[in-house]
Amino acid sequence: MLASGKPSIAVMAFDNLNDNPSQNDLSDGLSENILTAFSRFSDFFVVARNLTFLYKDKPADAQQVARELGVRYIVEGSVQVAGERLRVTSQLIDATTGQNIWADSYNRDLQDIFSVQTRSPGRSHRFFRPILIWLNTAV
Repeated sequence: MLASGKPSIAVMAFDNLNDNPSQNDLSDGLSENILTAFSRFSDFFVVARNLTFLYKDKPADAQQVARELGVRYIVEGSVQVAGERLRVTSQLIDATTGQNIWADSYNRDLQDIFSVQTRSPGRSHRFFRPILIWLNTAV
């Protein structure tokens, strides 16, 4: 939490678990969609992308990152592509305790890159509902 009392969140760059570096744009885009969706809620303080993406491709401890960015919560995840299928896995971590509060994975057909990003977990009620419930009870 910040002094403002708002839950503070950093959405980290999602890991690309594929051997193909060209998939980095997909994982970055999904991370950015989630960050943007959180930013729509005035009840949250969301760290800017240019700060969270400094940690991209670097091993980092969630508690250390949270201290450095001044947040309590970290959203992290990964992206995998197999053929025409996409799996996005994400989790919410309370960095003060290291506790994984919530996690889920989504499987989708990878037909059109923009439709996948538009329907990404960052815009899904299924993604935000458990996080919002947790954060509202944790405040």
